[in-house]
Amino acid sequence: MATPTGVDTITSISRRILREEATDVYYKGSPFTWRLFKLNRVVRRGGLHIESRFIISPWATGGAFYGPEVLNVEPSDTEISGAWDWKEYYTNVTLDQRSLIRADSEYAVANYVVEQCELAKMDLRDKIAYGVWSDGTNYKAIDGMWEILDTGVYASNYAGLSRSSYPFLKCQVDSATTTLGIGAMNSLWDNCTLGARAPTLTISNRANLTRFENLLQAQVQYTQPTAVVDQTFASGGFSGGWYRNEPWIVDEHMGTAPGGVTVNNPLTFVNENYFELIINQNGDFEVGDFQQPTNQFVITSLIYFAGNLINTNPQLNGKFTALTA
Repeated sequence: MATPTGVDTITSISRRILREEATDVYYKGSPFTWRLFKLNRVVRRGGLHIESRFIISPWATGGAFYGPEVLNVEPSDTEISGAWDWKEYYTNVTLDQRSLIRADSEYAVANYVVEQCELAKMDLRDKIAYGVWSDGTNYKAIDGMWEILDTGVYASNYAGLSRSSYPFLKCQVDSATTTLGIGAMNSLWDNCTLGARAPTLTISNRANLTRFENLLQAQVQYTQPTAVVDQTFASGGFSGGWYRNEPWIVDEHMGTAPGGVTVNNPLTFVNENYFELIINQNGDFEVGDFQQPTNQFVITSLIYFAGNLINTNPQLNGKFTALTA
């Protein structure tokens, strides 16, 4: 039974004051997923799966020679291919006729249908953000960071290739350090560096960023030169820190992988140059038409995503696995 708003003169003649903005108290936001969409997003056509080639050895021929020496000109086979499956995510917008009628008021502060569609997209982005940190145990989920940042503990294979046969598919790991220190961080960072190819980003939970900041000397002024100001980082509205002139971000999605692995006190170094967020051109948050079943006054639309996260050089990434303080 409907309950009237007005129970006296004032409440009968006065309108409620309702803010137009809804406050988000649930979704955490994912700065790493934000960066992937901004920096590493690649739209591809369909295919059986996603493939990439790896150069795994130098040519067996060529080099110095003397005078009329007979040269070895045999061909060299130095490449192999890895493959990733397409991963699919969806969310739905379902509206019943009764809600549409009740929301169809000249006093409505928001368009009900538009708001529900935007909330659905927000929810789908959040599910993808958790998928980005999956560990590979759920075959439906994105081949996420804890599968990439692995030595075979969670996933013995990566990109369809054996990690034991191809060590470059293993990340760098510090499993001994329990108390965060600059020396241990520098050592792991250096292990993740080959030539000029060094990590471009540090990702951790809030506790480890605070621990790092507590290690810094209070009397030293740490300023950021213009060259290292990360506009992509700032434009997303995220804050964090800096380490070795590269940004440090906090991502709350990295603590629990969709496969069920709980990662305590995570801290990782990643090289973003070897990540690609592959998105199928027909699965780029595609919104389907609203449809109504024959036996309900309800309309439903599906929002569809198809893609995967791939990394073509896992050895250039690293993680701490034993931090407690």
